This record gives sequence, structure tokens and C-alpha cells, in this order.
Amino acid sequence: MRRAIVLLMGCSGKSAIAGAITRGERYCTALELRPDRIEFIRRIRDQARLPITTARLNVVSDPIPMIQVWEEPQRYTLGLLLNVLHHMGTEATARAVLGKVIDACDTLVIEGPFCAGDTSIGTPAYPNALCISDAWVAAVAAEHGHRLIETEASTMQPPYRRVWRLEREGTP
Repeated sequence: MRRAIVLLMGCSGKSAIAGAITRGERYCTALELRPDRIEFIRRIRDQARLPITTARLNVVSDPIPMIQVWEEPQRYTLGLLLNVLHHMGTEATARAVLGKVIDACDTLVIEGPFCAGDTSIGTPAYPNALCISDAWVAAVAAEHGHRLIETEASTMQPPYRRVWRLEREGTP
């Protein structure tokens, strides 16, 4: 996917920020809750002269800013929801947040703790985190007009974490 307009949430690492832009994407909106992380993103942006807008956002309570094209709101081409959902505390909150992000994006990549069965709280590696199942991701995606396209082990703690890719129904 080239020349994408990217929504980056959970942008605490330099590699996620640089990776979202250096592959040739046109523009990136980076949203983060922690002020120190926002400042970190701004420093990277300014040093590398990257086309990134940053904003502090509480994904649970704040609306996701949309891209305006000729005064019409547009969805992001690609959303990256990295290391976020398992911090939501409850399945209901995670479902609401994921739905909000899905609605803002045509394609979405999610990364987080994985469980083979039902979505639950805690695994040996993440005792207090919400662990997400493939079936849960697929169900939430379907509720919002997306389909689960691909799953794979995350490079970060592969036995416990997974990456999911969703696309809006009707996307070629």
C-alpha cells in the first residue's frame, strides 16, 4: 500500500513512527495519550522532516480526528493500532475502541496479546492485560463492515502476541 494516509495509535516507538512514513506513505496522524510520547514523536518528526501531525488523544473518550479533503471527512487509508487494546481494562471498552478505530480506517493492522480461546483477562506473560482471540477480532470487524484478512505471530514475544490485518468489505 503506497501513498497511504496513515492513522498511528500507540505510537511509543521510533520504529513504528518511522516505519509508517518511510515506506512512502503520504501523511501520518500520530495519536498518543502520554505527553512525553507526544514530545518524542514531535522530535522524531522535526529531526527527520516527516509528514506527521501529532495530537494527544484519549481513545476511550475522545473522537478520532478525520482527514478533511475539500471539506469532506475521509477515512484513513491505513490504521496502525499497536500495543493499545490490551490496556483498555475490559472487553466492552476494547470493543468500543476497536470499533471507533475501524470506522476511521479502510485497512487496519492491530498488534497485541493473543489468546487461543475466548477473549479474557490475563496470560502468564500478561497477567492483567486483556488477551484477544482471532474470533473476537473477526466478530468486531464484521460488526463494523470489515473482514479479518490475515493473522500472524508478532515479532515481539511471538508465543503471546499476534498481529491482525482487517480490511473494509468491498476493498479490492
